[in-house]
Amino acid sequence: MDTTYVSDLAAVDYNTGPSILLFADEPRSRERIAAAVVAAGGRLSVACPLDDAVRRIEQHAAPAGVVVELGSGREGLATDILDAIEQGAQCQRFRSVAIIDPDLIDLAAARTMHADVALLCGDDGSDLAAALGTLVAPRGILLNDVSTDGAPHRLRELSEEVGRIARTLAALSNQPQQDQPLFKGNGAENDDDADLIVDAPTLRAIIRARRLRDQFFTSEIFADPAWDMLLDLMAARIEGQAVAVSSLCIAAAVPPTTALRWIKTMTDLGLFVRIADPNDRRRVFIELSPRAATAMSAYLRATRRVMPRPV
Repeated sequence: MDTTYVSDLAAVDYNTGPSILLFADEPRSRERIAAAVVAAGGRLSVACPLDDAVRRIEQHAAPAGVVVELGSGREGLATDILDAIEQGAQCQRFRSVAIIDPDLIDLAAARTMHADVALLCGDDGSDLAAALGTLVAPRGILLNDVSTDGAPHRLRELSEEVGRIARTLAALSNQPQQDQPLFKGNGAENDDDADLIVDAPTLRAIIRARRLRDQFFTSEIFADPAWDMLLDLMAARIEGQAVAVSSLCIAAAVPPTTALRWIKTMTDLGLFVRIADPNDRRRVFIELSPRAATAMSAYLRATRRVMPRPV
């Protein structure tokens, strides 16, 4: 390691765990993240500023993981680093954790599609600990960990909630479930239902009503980011508007790191679709998949049936 940066990490107790490369410009950030890496069972091989990140990643023979902290103001360098860790994930060379500034959400989401790249937005110690735990864990036991009593609460919660949303959508149609576990609708609509479609203003009013709950109850009681995102994307679909990842994070009404995790999971499960922005390759839009849109339409028709009609 370059002796210029050794003093930053003098207190770190190196061990024989998986080799981790750490890149952050702020010395205090390197010290803090380095301590978290060691606490998670990792072994810090490199700790240096971002300018050295791409070169060090390319030169290192076999890192187990890479951790980068990307601030605003260096978008070009951030792009190169994100491309490097995405390529490492695609080639199954290593997993990565990218701690990003909120201004970089769209850029990072557009360039890191692989499940082995975890995006954290902000400085939540529990999110970092959970991500580093995954980073240093043997690859073969990750899926089992999610279902065990000792798994991180957030991972279990995510798995259970996505399953609940999938079952809710599946209950809205009649196609046999073995064809597609997440949906049962076949896309057909009854002419008799034409007057039951919810328009965009009504759907936006439903979303605003959900947000009003936060004025009277603590938001944790009703945290439901998957459903909030489904509603927002359905409203945008009706309006013919594109939704950037950063906008969808806001609609989720949860911390950005949590929202990014949900977006990636919902995309992997076929509920969301990523669409490249034709005018800006640094950004992607999120849309409902055709099957998810059909299921949401069925849900909205069902809600209209139970609403009182004007006399």
